[in-house]
Amino acid sequence: GWGNASSDPCGGWNGVMCKNGTVTTLVLVENNLTGTIPPELFSLSDLEVIALVSNQISGTVPAQFASLRNLSFLNLYANSLSGTVPPELSSLGCMAEVGLSVNAISVTVPPSLASLRALGLHSNSLSGTIGFGDGTCLSELFLGSNQVSGTIPGALDVFALDQ
Repeated sequence: GWGNASSDPCGGWNGVMCKNGTVTTLVLVENNLTGTIPPELFSLSDLEVIALVSNQISGTVPAQFASLRNLSFLNLYANSLSGTVPPELSSLGCMAEVGLSVNAISVTVPPSLASLRALGLHSNSLSGTIGFGDGTCLSELFLGSNQVSGTIPGALDVFALDQ
């Protein structure tokens, strides 16, 4: 929880970091957060890092994360997210890392996500064929404990694909 925090998130809120009075980092690990990701989060347009790890967040991964143009690290590891991976996340670009492992995300991985630097999707409910062409930005891919197949470029570091 927030405890007795001030009304100013840059005034010492737990898990919130700021630059020049603007929220840039939100790290809430094992905070027992429940429910869906609130739309108000996307009004924090200068966010660079979001880590909502090991909570009980449910619902789908909002495509609105793509509207956060400075976002370079999104980690929603170990929650109860379901649905698909929004292809809009590809607009985060070559410097971005997205971690969605240990959730209940299903369907296949959109090929457009090869525009990210790293993508973590191990231990979900993925199935089907994946395919990323050569010349992508993707350099790290975590797909273990899913039911996927396909061709992956040789320059890509794939971790635990066949588990």
